[in-house]
Amino acid sequence: ALQTSTAKKMAKVYEALEEVDEKGEPAPDMVTVVNILTELRTDKDNLKSYDRSVMWNYWGYVYFSEERFSDAMRAYRNLLAEPESTIPLRVASLYTLAQLNFVNEDYEEGVKVLLQWMDEVEKVTAQSYSVLGQAYFALGDYRKSMSSLETAISMAEEEGYKPRENWYSLLAGCYSELKEEIGERESLLKQIPIYEILVNLYPKKTYFIQLGGAYGTLGRERDYMITLKTAYQKDFLDKESEYLALAQLLLLNKNPYWAAEVLVSGQN
Repeated sequence: ALQTSTAKKMAKVYEALEEVDEKGEPAPDMVTVVNILTELRTDKDNLKSYDRSVMWNYWGYVYFSEERFSDAMRAYRNLLAEPESTIPLRVASLYTLAQLNFVNEDYEEGVKVLLQWMDEVEKVTAQSYSVLGQAYFALGDYRKSMSSLETAISMAEEEGYKPRENWYSLLAGCYSELKEEIGERESLLKQIPIYEILVNLYPKKTYFIQLGGAYGTLGRERDYMITLKTAYQKDFLDKESEYLALAQLLLLNKNPYWAAEVLVSGQN
């Protein structure tokens, strides 16, 4: 527990943060918050380690809300250095610190801190694995990125919710980046099932074009045609070259009527 004097001061901090304006909208009194926290920081050598950890947590919050990210990081590191900081304070600080490193594009340090958070937190979430995957991708470690994103997707599915669109698109991006290493054919074979999921869960033109292109490169002309035709039916095609590609595929597959209709649409 906090020392009595610290507890009294922190009670005023909580009050000041919860102030609202006449419309009932949040209007925290940050001047009071900063004044009290400054008093505590000036007297920090006389505070217990736990009291200091609570103080540093609120300094981190203040700096974060002011977008003073370097100061916020320093405050959270000070908290983590306190021997009496509690597990909830530590894990919250580690996660915020990891995110702040990513904001600063220090992905290496961010990954290190996020992995430490994963070791200390009670339950690791699918979301945190996706953050890890994005960080590895930024570092160019596509295999670790792939592994983290696959874990995020399978955890989300187990927890019964739809994995996020960018988890799938980044996973496809990993296989694309590994093309030199694993070969173009293998890269495309790995991307196809991902784009098949994307066109169903998050139908967008770009995913239909990517999927169709992959089928085309692998010589799966019929699948390429079906994919482009579905994109056409969803009004995604908007380039003459796309209409021409679909018309040619329809002719190859003995669908002259459809090919003519597509060409007319393309001209309109």
